[in-house]
Amino acid sequence: MLFHFPDPPSLHILDLNLRHFRNFESLAWSPAPGLNLIWGENGQGKTNLLEGIHLALTGRSFRTRREEAASV
Repeated sequence: MLFHFPDPPSLHILDLNLRHFRNFESLAWSPAPGLNLIWGENGQGKTNLLEGIHLALTGRSFRTRREEAASV
């Protein structure tokens, strides 16, 4: 038996600009098409970059607890 699943919709980030966000004074990032690898030493901002992407897509931080977000 053969199943065919349609390709899921894709989302491509063309540019991300962060200003005064966590440890970034200013960041302009244009990821390459396809898979991007983010690595660095501790405290360099890898998680902050991911948080910035999440915040841009959802409008909230993944670091904020639900109770704190609801009271703001």
